[in-house]
Amino acid sequence: AEDVERRANAIGSDPLLAERSLVRIDSEPDRDPRDRGRYFPSDIVGKSGLEETLEDRLRGLRGLRIDRLDDDNPLVLEAEPGRDVTLTLDIMLQARIQALLEPEVGLARVQPWHDNTEHVDATDPLSPLLMPPGTPMDAAAVVIDIESGDLLALVSTPTLARDGSDLPANAKLRQYELDLHRPYVNRAVSFPIPPGSIAKALVLCSAHHAGVYDADERISCTGHLYPGDPDALRCWIYKHFGVTHDMDLGHAPSAAEALKVSCNIFFYTLGKRLGPEGIAEAYRAFGVGESLDLPLENVVRGWLGPYIPGSKGPNPDAISEGDAIQMGIGQGIVAWTPVHAADSFATIARGGVRIKPRLLADDQPDVRDLGLDPVITEAALHGLDLAVNDPRGTAHSIRMSGSEERFDIFDVPGVKVWGKTGTATAPPLEIDGEVVRRGDHSWFVLLCGRDKPRYAIAVVVEYGGSGGRVSGPIANQIVNALVAEGYL
Repeated sequence: AEDVERRANAIGSDPLLAERSLVRIDSEPDRDPRDRGRYFPSDIVGKSGLEETLEDRLRGLRGLRIDRLDDDNPLVLEAEPGRDVTLTLDIMLQARIQALLEPEVGLARVQPWHDNTEHVDATDPLSPLLMPPGTPMDAAAVVIDIESGDLLALVSTPTLARDGSDLPANAKLRQYELDLHRPYVNRAVSFPIPPGSIAKALVLCSAHHAGVYDADERISCTGHLYPGDPDALRCWIYKHFGVTHDMDLGHAPSAAEALKVSCNIFFYTLGKRLGPEGIAEAYRAFGVGESLDLPLENVVRGWLGPYIPGSKGPNPDAISEGDAIQMGIGQGIVAWTPVHAADSFATIARGGVRIKPRLLADDQPDVRDLGLDPVITEAALHGLDLAVNDPRGTAHSIRMSGSEERFDIFDVPGVKVWGKTGTATAPPLEIDGEVVRRGDHSWFVLLCGRDKPRYAIAVVVEYGGSGGRVSGPIANQIVNALVAEGYL
């Protein structure tokens, strides 16, 4: 019944579908037109994903023959097969990335070198890790062609077998696995996550566009934003090591240096200057809060603003100054998906031109110029370059715990990489009153190409912790996959 109702609504709202599907019989003037695509018992109907959202395009039309007793010329309409749908996805690239995210490969499984220090009791260093080495991790990855906006890969793990054979037979254990890993959620488009520090490049460009930051200005890192409150709004380097980036660099950071070392004080300051309206507009310009218009189920717009009792969703008009400061480093009342993340980096790579991500090859590109000054997009790209390629950059290398030996995160010969790590504070995940996951979501977003940025890649690992240690190696292997498939 729901399928019948949905098709009737689709025909009523789509004149082209109605014209193609409906036939009015002259001899039946009082009867509604016949729908050649109407459902009969035992018809197959798309139930999920693209097969559901594109059901009316994929569905064919039955043939029709009407013989009149007073006429030897029957009315004959030939059957029409369903229309093909061509996706922008490269299925081999998709398969390679899907394989990379399988825990058996090792990259999406907790490793000792991840240095995950989240304990059940954060005050007791001897308490057990919630995710000890060997624990499978849930993740998503997206690849966008910068020139076209085409989505080349859209991967979410874990997936769920149609027959549920990959779940425990015991009903209680089965439900626990579903609640813990949520394999029915497409993390690439349906699970909004705070962006953390990967949003800093976006905030930099937006602050300059709004006129609250000059591209040549340096902002001093004092360790904490407010002079009289050293325990709040701290920079990560001050929190962990008791020093500031001014001390580490020998001077106040420039824009590119602030991205290189991921200075919180720099971007807290920009969030404060932008204020509630400015920070909301910054994220909105890059697509947060706006429909992505992808033909998939439960595609989220992104989270922008607090929930107000009685409202239908987050309200960007209720953002406070304190919220704006937190949103300056991608925390607080803002969340997006890996598609948003890759889209924002691709926009910066184009010099501020946003091409809405596209999944259907015949969709017309939706192109918008954000009007960003080339000076600031170049500064942002320089900072993303330093973050990966300067030894002091947060995305440059991994040092193994207990050792001075370091390994470069990105090592694909001849491929240039611009990138940013993100470690986003996440709420604990509880099942039946017990905390089963806690800590930070791990992000890595990058641009890569031989001579200029050609592809944008976003990787997120739920509760993975460090963006560089966890998501960085996955992103590096996706660059290898692009080489293997002939893109680079």
